[in-house]
Amino acid sequence: MRFVDFEWGCFRDVALDAAYFRVPFPGCESSFALPPGMSEAMLEAWRNEVAAVWPDLDDPELLDERLRDAQLLWVWLCTWGLLPRIREKDTLAGPDPSRSPRISSVLGGYWRRVGEQADTAGRPGTAKLAEAILTALAARFTDTPPDLPLYPAFRAAG
Repeated sequence: MRFVDFEWGCFRDVALDAAYFRVPFPGCESSFALPPGMSEAMLEAWRNEVAAVWPDLDDPELLDERLRDAQLLWVWLCTWGLLPRIREKDTLAGPDPSRSPRISSVLGGYWRRVGEQADTAGRPGTAKLAEAILTALAARFTDTPPDLPLYPAFRAAG
């Protein structure tokens, strides 16, 4: 049995769905970090499933290029949606205070990852933009935690 999630279902570039693992999960109200290597493992599992349908995505370089573009689009979309909410106050990204980081943490995490990807891919303009956004967030929200916490499912029971 295979389950299909039609959240935000529509016709679009399949790389936008796969980039969910790199952002991670931008459609969720509570965005957290994945453990190191988890995003890559999820993308590899996804690629193994879709390569039969979209053989060009079996090329790691082509897939990585498309994922970088899709990741940047998701981060811009999230920035557009979240930034107006923190003009006055840095609030939680989602409604549940026990399960949601602050907006500045979410945006910082997203842009930090985009900047890292852009830097390794030789996209200096995007890397500089990410650095400028991170600098502006850090200057405005000085008490923002430097890293997003892990998704609750990946946290050690304490």
